[in-house]
Amino acid sequence: MAKKRFGVSVSRSLAESLDMVAGMLGLDRSSVVELALRGLLEDYTHHVIPHDCVALIAHICDRDLVEVATVIGGYGELRITQLHSHTGEKCIQILLVSGSSSVIADFYSKLAKLKGCRVKYMPLHEISEVARRS
Repeated sequence: MAKKRFGVSVSRSLAESLDMVAGMLGLDRSSVVELALRGLLEDYTHHVIPHDCVALIAHICDRDLVEVATVIGGYGELRITQLHSHTGEKCIQILLVSGSSSVIADFYSKLAKLKGCRVKYMPLHEISEVARRS
């Protein structure tokens, strides 16, 4: 596969972390960046191509937040299955979400904006499958 070279500037600490991960994986920086970009672009393409989507959304918050329940309750058009747990002072929820990709994108965005929470999104099918059917 042909490669295209371009420059990217990142903070010193991020560059050091990249070097550490590359060393642990036995890869060069470019390979790690390519893997990371591929995953990021694949995940977020789900937000811009309209389709019926199935995804996992995991979030961990500093404590039980009423705002989380309020956000979840505001999306009755999505099918949401929840796993809720606590570890120390942290509240963890794993959500299996299915429905319109645009609604899921909005739902994810609202969760990601909550202070004290870290949110991860993982689609459970490849967008290329959706694009082929369109």
